[in-house]
Amino acid sequence: AQGSGTFGAQLYWFDAAVDGNLITIGDSYTTPEITQTSSYWVAEVFVEQGSAGSGPLPTYCTPIFSSGCGLSDYIDDFILEDNSGTTLISHLGTGCSANAYEDFTGDASLSANLVANSTYNFEATHGPSSQYIRIWIDFDGNGDFEDDGELVYESTSAGSTTVPTFGSFDIPQDIVTRNTVMRVKTTWSTGASNSCTQSGSWGEAHDYKVTLIGAD
Repeated sequence: AQGSGTFGAQLYWFDAAVDGNLITIGDSYTTPEITQTSSYWVAEVFVEQGSAGSGPLPTYCTPIFSSGCGLSDYIDDFILEDNSGTTLISHLGTGCSANAYEDFTGDASLSANLVANSTYNFEATHGPSSQYIRIWIDFDGNGDFEDDGELVYESTSAGSTTVPTFGSFDIPQDIVTRNTVMRVKTTWSTGASNSCTQSGSWGEAHDYKVTLIGAD
């Protein structure tokens, strides 16, 4: 498909003409193997503000773990996909970060575009037992993750070395286009945790840059 080329316009692919699920964004879409007649719809969307801008990201709190991830309480793999199965972030075999925290927002290969009213799926591998994953996104770009709705995922059961955490989260319809940060955090045990502190002493956190795309 070919769009108008207008600045700020992108092609959105859907699986139905009305109230369809967003499949992907881009000039082309490679379908899965088709065994029956199938239809796809594409629309040119002018994203809000046209561009997320290139200014610096806010400064965020550094997560504090009194014991850290030296006993394998870390995020080893983190894979993020859109609803079509396209991989957006593939961060593999990272092991234990220094001080149990790493800021990856400066690595363009570990960033993703997240579109309003879309669902994203992830897989995280982690330490040996009782690992609980939480994910935050700073939707309003104010430099913290504690506003309503910014905790987008929280484990309800424990993961382990042999039991990865699989989950999904939704991007609200009313977001504004901007660059911001997604924080992924594992903690040992179910204790209370916000994006900066937790009741337990073991765990690790990663920060990734994401670009929110809001549709008019």
